[in-house]
Amino acid sequence: MILPIDADEFLVSNNNENSRSILEKLDLSYIHYIKWKTYIPHEQPNSDSFILSKMKFVRNPKIGSYYKVIIPTKLYIENNILVNDGNHDCLMYQKR
Repeated sequence: MILPIDADEFLVSNNNENSRSILEKLDLSYIHYIKWKTYIPHEQPNSDSFILSKMKFVRNPKIGSYYKVIIPTKLYIENNILVNDGNHDCLMYQKR
């Protein structure tokens, strides 16, 4: 399975379930999309370090919702898939 995320992006579930177990349940015959939350950093009083649990503010989804793509490896290989910039979508090219 190909899950292209950046080093500053994290995979978490909304109900504290293990993310790996969620991924293992996905149907590998389809490309999947997961909701992408954009956290907004802000100044923390008396804070000298970055701690993920302090990231409390998220961009309003009414402004726009974004997703990250999850591609089963077999589909990637068989369909000549190219992942778009930002890893939000993908394109399939016909093989020649």
